[in-house]
Amino acid sequence: MPIRDNDLLVYFGKYCKTCKHEKLGENEPPCDECLEHPINLNSHKPVNYEDKND
Repeated sequence: MPIRDNDLLVYFGKYCKTCKHEKLGENEPPCDECLEHPINLNSHKPVNYEDKND
C-alpha cells in the first residue's frame, strides 16, 4: 500500500491508555483491528479509539 501525503503514524502509546478498550488483550477485537492499521488518514488516533471519558 503506498503512503499518501496525509497519512500519519498512529500514536498507540498516547491513545491506548485513554481508550475504553484499554483492558482488552492485543489479540482481542477491537484492539486487534487497531494494531493492524499503524497508519491512519489525517489522524494519529487508532481506528477504533473510544475515549473512556465519553
